[in-house]
Amino acid sequence: MNQEPEGLYVESHIDPETLKPVIKITYIGKQLFITATDATRKAIAIINAAAYAESEGALFKALAPDVPKGFGKPSKDVQMAIMALRLVREKRQPLPADVNAIFGFNTQQPLVEIDYQQFKTTLYLDDARNHAAVLLQASEAARFDAFWFKFGKELSMNESEIQGVINEYRVYKERYSIEDLFNL
Repeated sequence: MNQEPEGLYVESHIDPETLKPVIKITYIGKQLFITATDATRKAIAIINAAAYAESEGALFKALAPDVPKGFGKPSKDVQMAIMALRLVREKRQPLPADVNAIFGFNTQQPLVEIDYQQFKTTLYLDDARNHAAVLLQASEAARFDAFWFKFGKELSMNESEIQGVINEYRVYKERYSIEDLFNL
């Protein structure tokens, strides 16, 4: 299980009936399950949204550097910056409807909005990128576990034997990764 900012939790699972890899996402007491493939797609969209938000925020700040926080009557610089952002957004690769790159006028920071249907969250760029990385890690872990459970069932192994193989592999992989670090 991985904990992320704002109480966002991501866990890899296997559907016990189908042995398909799924990801459990929990936020403020609400939870949902998505497929590992959907989690990977969401992670890619979040990474793209973070890049868009960062570049659009930099463009806005370059074109309108002295914008006071909050709302009010926009100056000519702000109007020009908003028009430039609209042009950039029209030309970029579109994001899925459930992920959005925004610029917070109150915070003066680029942000990523994520809609998981049961809940929505807005993350700063570092948190969004971290969330995308955790989604990718959980997707791969769920796929790996699902593969081993299916393969173990083919070999007539019971669930505890399969889980033992998975656990041994994880220990070996961690040890190998640490050893590899020292062989630089």
